[in-house]
Amino acid sequence: MTNSPGKLNDANDLVETDVVAISLPRLVVEFLTLFIAAPVILAVCLPSYAMLPMLLGVTVIGVVLLNQTPGFCWLELIQGWNEIDWPTVIGVAITTTLVSVAIVAL
Repeated sequence: MTNSPGKLNDANDLVETDVVAISLPRLVVEFLTLFIAAPVILAVCLPSYAMLPMLLGVTVIGVVLLNQTPGFCWLELIQGWNEIDWPTVIGVAITTTLVSVAIVAL
């Protein structure tokens, strides 16, 4: 059984594209670096007036990288709303809000 481009059979598979094969662990590291580590480091190290512009910059870089990712299709992203697990999204949003309020209150 072969993978179709951009599909995974299990966690050890490679993301197969016409351009390059990228391992799943590398994708996880890229995600954690760009969307977790970078914003936290920026939030801790920058003065408060510089945080929003820098977070915006990191987000723009993320969107540019996403657009350049082989196999990514904006149309699939737009049409995928019916596949979203809304209870999970709401749970993460509530958790994020509570943690944020707790941090501000400290």
